[in-house]
Amino acid sequence: MKTISKWLTLAGGIVWGLSACKNAYEPPMAENNHMLVVNSQMDFGNTVEVGGEISFGDLSRGVVRREWTLPDAGVDIVGSDNDRTSTLDNIKIVFNQPGIIAVKLHQEFNGEVFVGNTTRAMIQDTTFQVKVLEKVKAQFTAQVLDKNGVPGPPLNMAPGAVNEVFAGRTIRFTQTSLGEPDTFDWNLAGGDPAQAGGAPAVPTIDVRYSQLGDYSARLIAYRNRPAGRDTLLLENFIRIVPSTDPVTIDRLYASDNKVALKFSRDLQDPKADAANFKVRIENNGKVWEPTVLQASLHASQKNLVLLSLSEAKLYNSDQIVVSYQAGGITTTDGVKAPSFTDKKVEFDVVNLLPALAAGFESGGQEWKNGAWWANGSSVSYPQNNPFMGKYSAFIRNKAQEGMALSYNGQAELKANKTYTVKMMIYVDKAKDGSPWRFEGMNYNEDGKAKVDLFILDEWWGVGAKPIENKLPLQQWVEVQGKFNASATAQRRFLLRVVNEMDLYVDQIVVHEYEPRP
Repeated sequence: MKTISKWLTLAGGIVWGLSACKNAYEPPMAENNHMLVVNSQMDFGNTVEVGGEISFGDLSRGVVRREWTLPDAGVDIVGSDNDRTSTLDNIKIVFNQPGIIAVKLHQEFNGEVFVGNTTRAMIQDTTFQVKVLEKVKAQFTAQVLDKNGVPGPPLNMAPGAVNEVFAGRTIRFTQTSLGEPDTFDWNLAGGDPAQAGGAPAVPTIDVRYSQLGDYSARLIAYRNRPAGRDTLLLENFIRIVPSTDPVTIDRLYASDNKVALKFSRDLQDPKADAANFKVRIENNGKVWEPTVLQASLHASQKNLVLLSLSEAKLYNSDQIVVSYQAGGITTTDGVKAPSFTDKKVEFDVVNLLPALAAGFESGGQEWKNGAWWANGSSVSYPQNNPFMGKYSAFIRNKAQEGMALSYNGQAELKANKTYTVKMMIYVDKAKDGSPWRFEGMNYNEDGKAKVDLFILDEWWGVGAKPIENKLPLQQWVEVQGKFNASATAQRRFLLRVVNEMDLYVDQIVVHEYEPRP
């Protein structure tokens, strides 16, 4: 009993010294040999940064001989002159070079040994693979995109370098940081967007510069474990200069009951040009043209023209288009804005699906195939055919079968509110071709291919109304429909496909619908 008590005291001291040992160790009966080896990073993928350390402990019973073996270089056994081998039961190792480092343990027992609940031979050899990361070093490249979106040669990143870029052009920033950081914060003053970041990390960001001047770029790269952080700041390395490129309109959208027109470059004051705009609104079968009372520049975004209308309030159920007869709108570098006709105005709505789930930008982590049934269907999240971003969902379904792709989260729908459901769909091929029918829960078994996004009210619930009668093949189209929520509750979202087809889905949006009184 003295031997057992002495061993337990020693083991308790070793466990106390290893930060990763969460559970108390209960040794087997004295007559059994038992193998138990732990380390202080075993719950974190055996991963450290250069200069980091891991403690290894051999808590096994019945060991008559042990030897730890390490590589010839890049490691240091703390408190030992021999950094190659050790016979101690508890060692601490400092890792001084990046890469995958093998820490080997050879054990000889006085007989057969339990490894977990399995009996093994008396000689055991174990290899621990330790991943040693470089220290985090923030790095990025920058390339100007041509008119077709093709990146040009890298900009000069040397200290003090100044790169001239035409106003209205887009620069693609690509992070190339060392040390596997997983979160990035960008600060790109003068660009659009001017800031971006967060996790999961997106390796590239496209930034448009519309305002003349010199601009800096800053990237902060960091990871939580093992902790590391670094900042790269290039001051005034981009100089935006006048351009002879045609000015374009990047976006039209409703903002605070005004119509906002986002141009590719900064503009001179457009207030005298209000009469050259026409706005048309359609809703509930009625069409009218409100008066454009004023055209003004945004206070801080000089490439943004705001149209004030005689219509007091705009609703997201309105169908709004804008036309412009070229007149006095001119960029700060002297290029006149061209005429345009019936450009559609978008509404910024609150999507009940998070952005990563709506666009599948995490590779589908928020979705699960087989809710209710899968029936041999397959779902993947490739990067070969996104409507927007990097990913889309690709669904391949068998003939006379159905499937349901379920969003893992939920969203609150409010009683007696109307909601719009819309998504982008690309039908690659299908047995019955076109037409396509998008229907609710009660569909007819007529052998036609169907796709539906619907909302679960508890289990069976409310299906979306029929969305579309026909869909062309091999091109992206938007489909949408409306439904009313019967009660306030948390709801699930499912995407259902019936019958034989291959299709891509992207940019799912569910938002509250604003009816015009």
